[in-house]
Amino acid sequence: MGQAAVYVIREATTTADTDLCARIRADVFCSERGIIPKEAMDDGRELDEYDSLDCVSFLATDDRGLPVGTIRIIFRGGSPLPIEKRFGISLTPTRRAAELSRLAVCRKENRGEAKAHLLMLGLCRAVYDVLKKEVDDAYAIMEPRLFSNLTAMGYPFIQLGDAKTFDDDPIPTIPTLLVTEAILPSLLDGERNGNVQDLKLGSFYAKPFDGRLTLADLVSAQSDNEVRWLRSP
Repeated sequence: MGQAAVYVIREATTTADTDLCARIRADVFCSERGIIPKEAMDDGRELDEYDSLDCVSFLATDDRGLPVGTIRIIFRGGSPLPIEKRFGISLTPTRRAAELSRLAVCRKENRGEAKAHLLMLGLCRAVYDVLKKEVDDAYAIMEPRLFSNLTAMGYPFIQLGDAKTFDDDPIPTIPTLLVTEAILPSLLDGERNGNVQDLKLGSFYAKPFDGRLTLADLVSAQSDNEVRWLRSP
């Protein structure tokens, strides 16, 4: 018998699920981190102009069924992506582009920083299946610290410009690019080279993902010492 799932991640295809994603975003970005003013919330939800455009969100629930995480993919359509508007990045017209955004993990609900990092990686894995089918270039605006952590794990993010702050976002962020076809080879190389000890991200991405996430999916063993990468700053 397999290990019980720590989290279950699914595409938010119902109104109820998309509402839960918006409430997680409000909890994280407005209440926990204060990045977005609480006055911007709409009945306990954090929404923006891109939610009404062509986008897909994923919802994560824990082993108690509680909503604890989300991520969104905004597809390139008639409106510019956030990275184009904020950083002036020019996209390649012949390549299918999208932007990863609103990655939110409720640390207060998921019982510890280690599980928060586990969930973040699970949400990124769920997105990968969509990228493989529909996206050549995945852009993302992120904090430099997150960029450093993800690239150290083997994610082939490319920094496209210097960090900036904005009136509605005082935390410095950078524009980045993730080429879909480079993701799996980079993660497999990182796993073979032992970039992060005991982390098997390449194997995790190479096999089918049914949305059920356990610690065993990502590490070669489960002693406390062997999951220390989950607790890295």
